[in-house]
Amino acid sequence: MTAGSPTARATPTERAMLARDLVEAWGAGDLDRVSGRIAWYRDPLTDGVAGPDLTAHAQRWRDALDPGGWQVLDVAEGSASVALTWSVEVTHRGRVLGAAPTGRTVTLTGTDVLTDDDTGVRVVRHLDLPALADALDHHVVLRPGDTDAQRFGSASRIPVDSDAEVGALALTWLGVRAESEADDVDRLSVEVFRALRASKGFLGAVTVDIGDRKYTLSAFDSLDSVRSVQNRAHRRAVRRFFSGRLCSEAVVTTWAAASSARFRRCAGCDDLVPADAATCECGRPAVRSALL
Repeated sequence: MTAGSPTARATPTERAMLARDLVEAWGAGDLDRVSGRIAWYRDPLTDGVAGPDLTAHAQRWRDALDPGGWQVLDVAEGSASVALTWSVEVTHRGRVLGAAPTGRTVTLTGTDVLTDDDTGVRVVRHLDLPALADALDHHVVLRPGDTDAQRFGSASRIPVDSDAEVGALALTWLGVRAESEADDVDRLSVEVFRALRASKGFLGAVTVDIGDRKYTLSAFDSLDSVRSVQNRAHRRAVRRFFSGRLCSEAVVTTWAAASSARFRRCAGCDDLVPADAATCECGRPAVRSALL
């Protein structure tokens, strides 16, 4: 059976043999052999591809999840289709499901359902993507779609255990041009924040990713502490931007505190506790939390 030409209907046994052969070819990286024998293919990350598009799609999967040996777990033969269940150990080396590479090695399990008609073999691959995300230590979150008036994204918080008052905020946003560039920014950010946590006057930060923008809001005890940020990772990131090798644009602004009000509710009696109080009037210790 070939992908693009009419063919006689295969027997269940022939479909089962083809399913095994395709898994073997996929595992060996012989992707032209895969696309040459499939007329149409679909998995959770594509609505359907064939020919060179299938070869490119399969290569993206292999680049993101570098596979070891594939193992056939079960083959169920039906009168019109065959279902082959497989497992493979993969190493997370590229962005998948929005997750930047972690280097983790996990076991991926899926089922390929093969049918054939006058156009050739059709394959639908079923994968448990939420389980894969959990294995990569990423959790699936339902996010609304963007509207004309609002954009949605994801956020993280870098806390610092300090009782100091916030005296200044630094806001940075970067424009990224591709997922690979976003991954570079994320890696640099990890190094910058690791160094910042040990910096004098740093009180925490929040990062927000929305579309092609990456925002960082950092809190410091004073403007002098902001000006003194000169860690090596930060200098390297700045050099990469000005050398033209990172991001399409950048905005950096610093704000001094003009006013501040803090309200805390006692977990014991529900009364509001004054910001500078160590205990509530009911005697329960007041719990102070960081701004960021």
